[in-house]
Amino acid sequence: MPTSDSFGQGFTALDYSDVPDLKVMGDGLMRMAGQTVMRFASASARNATLTSPVAGMTAWLNDAKQLTVYDGTQWIAAVTGLTGWQSWTPTWSTDTGLHLPVYGNADVRCRYMQMGTTIMYTMWIQFGSTTGFGTGATTSDNWRFSLPKTAAATGTIGTASLFLGDLTKAVMGPAVANITTVMNLYAGSGAANGTVNNGGAVDSITPFTWASGDRLSVHGVYEAA
Repeated sequence: MPTSDSFGQGFTALDYSDVPDLKVMGDGLMRMAGQTVMRFASASARNATLTSPVAGMTAWLNDAKQLTVYDGTQWIAAVTGLTGWQSWTPTWSTDTGLHLPVYGNADVRCRYMQMGTTIMYTMWIQFGSTTGFGTGATTSDNWRFSLPKTAAATGTIGTASLFLGDLTKAVMGPAVANITTVMNLYAGSGAANGTVNNGGAVDSITPFTWASGDRLSVHGVYEAA
């Protein structure tokens, strides 16, 4: 008579005296597929295929390099591909799309790491002699920096420090994802250079008129989409 597996997983095997039954074998293979690590191109592909998942199912997502487990209610991230810190160069633009700045020979050191849906990132940019801050830029031309990964929601995602070239004075403020693909930087009206400065969104003349040698640093954590 058929025997059950010793691991309590619901598989059955035919004994020597049993009549061969391809259906029993096929059912066992189908059940095994649902209890192994399944692989899908993306979460949407997984969800389209596994329309009635059961608790304990495990699926790998190729696009996110992420292992997910169904907890009986929802898919949760278990492990992400460990590729270490990765470099990215943020696209530097403005809210208006006008008076666009350019890095030139700026020292751009921006890195991020993803663990599940958590993104940790750090930015360090020192502007150089050929950096362009946008001819004719106004306080409407707020700077934008693209995120390494699309955020799950808008909101504050980090802290920015804005330094004058000699690093003796700085202004700090939040880094905010006003939309899910880019961040804006903000500063208070603190006097970084001994005078009252413009507060609000950072641009080429806020909180001070930027120049070669000035630097900005941003660190933060946010949830990826």
